[in-house]
Amino acid sequence: MDEPKIYLFGTGQIHGADGALIQIRARKQLALLAYLLLEAHQPQSREAVMALLWPEFDTNTARNNLRVTLSAVRSLLATADSANLIESSRFEIRLNPDVAYWLDVAKFDALLRRTRQHHHGAREHCPHCYALLQEAAALYQSDFLAGFALDNCPDFEEWLVMQRERLRVSAIETYQCLAVFAENDHDLPMARTFIHQQLELDPLRESAYRQQMRVLAKLGERSAALATFERCRTLLRQELGIDPDPETLALHLQLLNAQQIGPESAHNGALAAEITVPATPRHNLPQQLTSFVGRQQELELLDAHLRIRTNRLLTIVGPGGIGKSRLAQQAAARHLSRFVDGVYLISLAQVSTVESMPAAIADTLGLSFTAGPQSANKQLIEMIGDKQLLLVLDNFEHLMDGVDLLLELLRQTTHLVLLVTTRERLNMQAEDLFELRGLAVPTNINAAAKSAAVRLFADRASRINKEFVLTDAQLPYVVRICQLVEGFPLAIELAATWLRDLDCQEIVAELSMGLNHLHTSLRDVNPQHSSLGAVFDSSWRLLSPLEQRVLADLTVFRGGFNLDAARAVTSASSLLLSGLRNKSLLRRGHSRRYDMHMLIQQFAAAYLANDPPLAAQARQDHSRYFMELLAAKALALDTDEAGAAADIIQPEWENITAAWRHAVEHREFGLLDAALDGLVRFGDLRGLFQEVETLMKFAAIPLSQITACIQPESSPAETDPTTRQEQVLYCRLITALAYFAGRKGEDSTLELAQHAFVLASRLDSKIDIIANRVTQAAAFELAADFAKARALAEEALAIAEQEELDLQIGLCLDGLGIIALHSGDYSRARNLFLQVRAIHEKTGRLEQRGREAIGRLGIVATEQGRYDLALQYTRRYLESCRRMHDRRNTPHAQHHLAFAWLKLGDFKRVVELETQSLAQSIHMGDHEQQSFSLHNKAHAHRQLGQLESALDCAKKAVALARTIDAPLCLAFALAQLAEVQVELAQTDAAWAEAAANFGEAAIIARSIGKLTVAYEVEIGLAALALRRQHYAAALAQIVPLLPNLPTKAADGWDEPIRAYVVCTRVLRGAHDPAAEIILHQGLQLLEYLAGNIADEKLRQSFLHAVPAHDELHTLRHAQNMAA
Repeated sequence: MDEPKIYLFGTGQIHGADGALIQIRARKQLALLAYLLLEAHQPQSREAVMALLWPEFDTNTARNNLRVTLSAVRSLLATADSANLIESSRFEIRLNPDVAYWLDVAKFDALLRRTRQHHHGAREHCPHCYALLQEAAALYQSDFLAGFALDNCPDFEEWLVMQRERLRVSAIETYQCLAVFAENDHDLPMARTFIHQQLELDPLRESAYRQQMRVLAKLGERSAALATFERCRTLLRQELGIDPDPETLALHLQLLNAQQIGPESAHNGALAAEITVPATPRHNLPQQLTSFVGRQQELELLDAHLRIRTNRLLTIVGPGGIGKSRLAQQAAARHLSRFVDGVYLISLAQVSTVESMPAAIADTLGLSFTAGPQSANKQLIEMIGDKQLLLVLDNFEHLMDGVDLLLELLRQTTHLVLLVTTRERLNMQAEDLFELRGLAVPTNINAAAKSAAVRLFADRASRINKEFVLTDAQLPYVVRICQLVEGFPLAIELAATWLRDLDCQEIVAELSMGLNHLHTSLRDVNPQHSSLGAVFDSSWRLLSPLEQRVLADLTVFRGGFNLDAARAVTSASSLLLSGLRNKSLLRRGHSRRYDMHMLIQQFAAAYLANDPPLAAQARQDHSRYFMELLAAKALALDTDEAGAAADIIQPEWENITAAWRHAVEHREFGLLDAALDGLVRFGDLRGLFQEVETLMKFAAIPLSQITACIQPESSPAETDPTTRQEQVLYCRLITALAYFAGRKGEDSTLELAQHAFVLASRLDSKIDIIANRVTQAAAFELAADFAKARALAEEALAIAEQEELDLQIGLCLDGLGIIALHSGDYSRARNLFLQVRAIHEKTGRLEQRGREAIGRLGIVATEQGRYDLALQYTRRYLESCRRMHDRRNTPHAQHHLAFAWLKLGDFKRVVELETQSLAQSIHMGDHEQQSFSLHNKAHAHRQLGQLESALDCAKKAVALARTIDAPLCLAFALAQLAEVQVELAQTDAAWAEAAANFGEAAIIARSIGKLTVAYEVEIGLAALALRRQHYAAALAQIVPLLPNLPTKAADGWDEPIRAYVVCTRVLRGAHDPAAEIILHQGLQLLEYLAGNIADEKLRQSFLHAVPAHDELHTLRHAQNMAA
């Protein structure tokens, strides 16, 4: 042995060159070494390492700790004959590439990488890869740094969990591959072993159960195979609430019918082109309806560079129409199996601003932004996270200011790859550049028929005209066509369409006549574009005057259009659009929408610009149509039809943006006023806060000067009607901006709302006065100033009732209900939310608030201890969210339902629901909900006795709550972490850590006015003291709490009965006769809460499945025995 060996699979060990085990004495030493080893691809700044391992210390202390730990690690390595492995400077730390060492994780990754790079046909029969995978599997002795954790180091914990999960997934997939290999080689006992190893790591891996069923059947153990299916079905139903996949059911049916079981196919198995192959690759690449001709050399080169893992930004550069998009899509299609989270085409042609880029990417990926202070860029980065994605960003050239977003995406994600098509290079060091020119044009007539340009023309021509044959007589003219257009693929395809009316010689004549005219008369273009202009010019002259006018008018659309919009704006018939499509001037995409190639749009727009009156009319008609669309859908967006209405608006977003801007620029304030409600409601429903804010601010600029005309002493009647309309619109815009600021929790909320309130008061606009008072109330409620919030909401309610405005009354009642809920007045909150529901049912309006009221009624019922009622409400809320495709609120609904089940003692169901909520919250980037789900999941794991899982969830919840600065989340998470630590504590230090977490949670809860939360935390401190037999401390802790224990309802206590259990035990330990009084009160409360549960099964679960409830009965039994 000539080099040290470092093992990080398992607990973490270092063996010297002589094989001797070297003792690692401190956890931070192992953490530092592991981090440097796995991040060896780049130097690490000292500041970053200090923040990772000593975040709670000041800079000087952290710097000293790093220096000491680094010295200790070097000493360890010196013992292992690798003293120079770690190099450091004043600013950085890195591994010395010249010092040899062996690392199990690096070897594991390298072996898997070699199997991916090995070229062969059927991987199922590759003995070379089988040997490599066996070697890799032998290295994976346990999880990465199994059982290792660092308290108070959230960033390190996040890194550790990410690496652990990455390696665990790789190990599972390795075992799956090995099982398929062994099965195909008829080594069924070995296959069985590999399947067992998969299921040890992932007990819910359905594909492994299928493998096991198949192998057992081949071994003649049909009964065992059937039992495996039953075990799989039971687990999936119990843990996930789902049935097995159709593939599993089909295999089960084969077993039942005693049919012969064949090997798993490469399509269904783990071993196709890559080790990690998703069952159904996710992508949105369009199905190509024409053959890919030429560019083979470019395709192979691009494909090779995409396979280099360090190449994460590849750019295809060339002029418009050169074939960048088709080449990118063709290359991307080759990598569907590699990118397990998907390959997506993001069309940026109609994205007008850099600010709209995150929304365009998120919309394509099926992601939605949430309300909050985080920017759209930050949310997008976090939602992508470590997903293995290939994004094809098509037509980037007009968004060069967005290069910074691309850099941030690459820097803050791990597996994202960007393939960009653009006319202009990005000028970045990270850019892997591919420059495209025209297809090769033949100069020698003898080799012309084999050239890519000629083959492309011939292919497209034969599709247009079935009689076309590339004869020796035609060939010179085809070559000339390709030369005239300089091999531009789009130009060649357009020229081929003329074969409907012209022969090749006539096409040459048309192109020859049009070149100089287009270059000199139509527009000043780059010389390389002149030939493509000739193509379009000739195509234009072949159109009828009506077709020309319609095609020019259609250029005002952004992001495509449907038939209704085309008819409204251009008076085009479906027959005419079909004719333009047949001439390759329009395309028909998904959802019956049309669009046109960007170059065609540019040329046609130039013709439109030559007729200013026609252009002005087309833009006016376009703006009016989409403003009226928003206005027409405004009502539906506030009813149960909101989801369907939003689905209609969503694909028109770019058109709506252009239409809104045109209306602002041309002072069409009536259109803007009518469209505003629809704009706000759509943005609120789909989370487009930043985009809608930008549009409203754009409209507010020209209107802001008009407010100067409003005199405080003037009455509304004295104001000119036209001016008043503009003033009211400005007021409504500021009101909406204040509302959006409140939704995101921004500091500007109160200032904006007060400004809008003053404007509304001067205009005597009651609806806006009410809306701004409610927005102000919500801001004060978030700051826990409930008295101020209540006063403002009640002021708004009085105005709404006086004016008999039902919708505004509902708005005010909803705000008051939230204030009552969060201030602990549950009875009032329930009544208020019921009134909101009544108004929703009476008017059919207030869809979102009416639906959210159902969820809040579930929360109220839970806090009051009416748990069966809570189940009813929260189930309804979850169903409504799913019905409306409300991705933002679905995880909240799942969490509320889990909370109700937690009270009823179905802890496995809680884990299942919170797992679903957590997954969707991560997908949505909703950090606050993630923290709530994690702490609730920790609670359920603790009640099930799964303390390690509980500890992991609680630590993550604390780290997340600290990151997002959410005090209530942090109080709950710290308390739950302390409860788990109490269960696990065996040393004075562990007890002290738990007590410190309890103490911090209590301070936070009291600081934000959550006294009930503080009381429960202090009960936890008493339980800790009791467990340590510190009876005096426990008694001192509970005495102030006794008057505050709940007596007639849960009153917002999470575990009210547990409080009585702890207090009874403490008082009995102190021989205080009050113990029996407290016990009696607790039993009465338990009986009352159980009596509220009508369902007998649920009642029994409540009484006996919750440990504290059972324990209270034990205390009563002990009392009876003593008597």
